[in-house]
Amino acid sequence: MVAARRYGVRPYDGGVTATVPLWERERRWPLMRPFVYYLMENFAPPSLVAGARAVDFSAGLGDLSRYLVAGGAASVIATVPEASLDQASAVDGVEWRPGVLASRIRESFAPGSVDLFCARMVFQFPRWEDGRVDVDVMLDQIRDVLAPGGRIVIASHAFFPLQTYSSLATEKDSEALVAKLVSLATGAPRDVHEILTEEAQRLAGLAEMVQYLGLPPRDSSAGMTGYGLRVPLLVDSFIRSGLTLEAVDDAEPFTFPLGVWERFETAEAEVRRLGAEVMAIKRRWLLSPEAADPYTRPGAVRSMLREIRRQIPVVWVPIVRIVARKP
Repeated sequence: MVAARRYGVRPYDGGVTATVPLWERERRWPLMRPFVYYLMENFAPPSLVAGARAVDFSAGLGDLSRYLVAGGAASVIATVPEASLDQASAVDGVEWRPGVLASRIRESFAPGSVDLFCARMVFQFPRWEDGRVDVDVMLDQIRDVLAPGGRIVIASHAFFPLQTYSSLATEKDSEALVAKLVSLATGAPRDVHEILTEEAQRLAGLAEMVQYLGLPPRDSSAGMTGYGLRVPLLVDSFIRSGLTLEAVDDAEPFTFPLGVWERFETAEAEVRRLGAEVMAIKRRWLLSPEAADPYTRPGAVRSMLREIRRQIPVVWVPIVRIVARKP
C-alpha cells in the first residue's frame, strides 16, 4: 500500500477482479474514443517504433497496437487485464496476452525482452486491484522487463482539482448540476452571473467526465480533491525508478464531449460521424508545424479547441506524456 498512499489514491470498494467486463465495452468506448484524444504519432513517434519489440499495455480496442504494427515494430504484444481474450479486438500482427494486471507485469514478460513499453491513458487506473498498485510499483516492474536502452512511453490525465460539495450531492447528472449551480447564481450582478454560469457548466462537464470514465479520486499535497496524476510526483517516480527521463510534455488536451454518451443508443450514426470529424480535427492540428513549435503550440491548441467546440460542446483537461529510457 506504500505506493497507493504516496499517490493519494483512495481504495475502491471490493477486491481484486480479473474477470470484470472489458472497461471499453462497458462504456461503448469505440463510440467515445475518437472524441477524447488522438495520441498516436504524438505519443510514440515513428522513430521509437521502427524495429522495436513493443508492448501495448492494457491495449483496449487495439488501435495503438495497430499503429505500432503499421510503424514497423519488430513485434507487438497487446495486454488485457482480464483472464480471457474473448472480448479482445482482433488486430493482424499482434499477440494478445491476457491476465496482465498492474501487479503482474514482471511475471508476464521475460527480463530485458521489451524495447518499447507503451502505457497510454492507463497509469491513472489502478482500479482492478483495489487501489493497491500505483505508479512506483508499476515502474519498478517495467524497468526489469525493458532491455538496456529500451523505453517506456506513458500518457495520463494530469491532476485537475474537482471538489465535491455535500449540498450538491443529490444532483446525479451534469444537466441537473448545472441547473442547481446556475440557480444559486440568480440575483448576482450580470457579469458575476455570467462568470458563475460558465464555471458551473465547466464543473458539471468535469463531473460528467469523471463519472463516465470512473476515474479514481486522489488527494493533492495541498489537501485538495481531484483526479489524474500529479506531474511533479510522477516525474519524481521516474527519477526514483532509475530510468532516464527523455521527455515530459503536454501531449494534447483530453476533450470530453458533453451529453454524447446518453445518445449512444438513440443516435449512433450521428455520434460516429461527429467522432470521426473530431478525430480528423485533432490529427490535423496536433501533427501541424504550429503544434511542433513550442512557441506557436498554445495558439494551435486554442484553434483546435475552438474548431472542436463548433462541432460539439466539450470540457478538457491536460494530458501529460513522459518518455524514459533504461540505461
